[in-house]
Amino acid sequence: MPRRTRRVPRVPSDHERMAALVEGQPTKAAKIRKLGAAGYKRQAIANFLGISYHHVRNVLAQASGAAPVYAPAVSQVAKIAERGAPYRSQTTAFGAETGVARFEIDEQGRITLTPELLKILDAAPSQLITAYLQDGELRIMNIEAMLRFVRRGVPPWQPGEPLWSDELIAERRAEAAREDEEFKRWRNKSS
Repeated sequence: MPRRTRRVPRVPSDHERMAALVEGQPTKAAKIRKLGAAGYKRQAIANFLGISYHHVRNVLAQASGAAPVYAPAVSQVAKIAERGAPYRSQTTAFGAETGVARFEIDEQGRITLTPELLKILDAAPSQLITAYLQDGELRIMNIEAMLRFVRRGVPPWQPGEPLWSDELIAERRAEAAREDEEFKRWRNKSS
């Protein structure tokens, strides 16, 4: 005779309960407030919504009247980048103590540097600055920093060594002589 098993009602998981709670909420902040009011811990809310702990903390602190805390949350930015999701900042302030600044990218793919950061870079509007990409980092430099960067890659000239300019001129002259010789051979074959 087949064994009968008693059917146990399925209990919804935390994820399902959280999804049901936030259904219909128009913004992330509304979802955060709803989950916070339901008693969920900040880290659980952050994990569920795929955002930083500090974002959750700031929304809940703002709802309670406490001052928000702005933190770089570099690890969260890295997690978002791994997922390929766009990262949008809530602040463009430059953290002088951390050396970290976050910028919002507009619809045309541009970022705006704050006046404070322009002052640190010793740059002004319509002035040229240099940027390069290295190991997934965008580095922005003023002209003096760029010169230092280039000079680090070039060994200093030592007395007795040939000048690079002389070597370049000699190479160009040899190349021109080869081209003249090839032209003469081609012309002799043609006639």
